[in-house]
Amino acid sequence: MGMGSIPCHADVISLENLRKLCPATMQDIEKHPDWEAFGGWESAARHIDEYGPDYEEVTPLFLKPLYRELREAFNKVTGLTLFLNYYDPEAGDRYDELPDGDYGLYFSVDGVWQRTESGEKFKEYIDTGTWTVFG
Repeated sequence: MGMGSIPCHADVISLENLRKLCPATMQDIEKHPDWEAFGGWESAARHIDEYGPDYEEVTPLFLKPLYRELREAFNKVTGLTLFLNYYDPEAGDRYDELPDGDYGLYFSVDGVWQRTESGEKFKEYIDTGTWTVFG
């Protein structure tokens, strides 16, 4: 039997903070007549995760424009890109730190980090290293 661990990283934002940054859009989504019956954020995250990049072709019709509206509103407010992701708390670890992980989801944010002038100048020499410790 083999054991191991996989490192994962994402810049994340909580539902609570999304509600602060995009209140009208979040309210449009969470008060939509089909939202609760669909299963809310966890179902949306699971659905998008299951269907991957083709989610727009199989996503329920009401969800597509709402998710797009949220991503556009977030980008307009922050200049960053938002993604909804599924997280299985049963497959995770007690040390996982995702703000909404207990709900089976997390929102990752792309575009948070940018190289400094020096980092840009020497980017061909410097790599990002990742590792995990298993004990």
